Amino acid sequence: MNPTWKTDDGLRVINRQRFQKLHLKGIAHACGEILNDLGVSYELGIVFVGIRTMADANQRYLQHSGSTDVITFDYGSKPNRLHGDLLISVPDAWKQALEFQTTGEAELLRYVIHGMLHLQGFDDQTPSARRQMKVRENQLVRRHFSAASGFLDPQISTKRRRS
Repeated sequence: MNPTWKTDDGLRVINRQRFQKLHLKGIAHACGEILNDLGVSYELGIVFVGIRTMADANQRYLQHSGSTDVITFDYGSKPNRLHGDLLISVPDAWKQALEFQTTGEAELLRYVIHGMLHLQGFDDQTPSARRQMKVRENQLVRRHFSAASGFLDPQISTKRRRS
């Protein structure tokens, strides 16, 4: 298993968790489509982690206790140029999927889009800004929903379809 997938155009997808087998090439492909849809250039890292790593990062960087879904690290992004890293909790995606009656893959897609929008300048700190961001996030999730099926290891997806 290769825990990193890099593209020639500035995208790195890294798996640092064991909760769920991910298909990094499929994730990179979907992210490339989303970034193309946003019309941005990018230098972007997407790192998938477990609960403990996410809780440690949440405490260290945001002074919040416990795990969270996504943390965005911005290294000087502009609306048309994303430069940063997204730290995404895979177990939190599966937990939220149960709550919102969707799939873990769909939640991961939402977290990736949410982080990209933060890098593009969207904010969710006030109710008005949060609504604006959510509208854009939902548009992109609907538009790219089918790409989420490529987020899991193909062997896992095949086994799931057979059962």
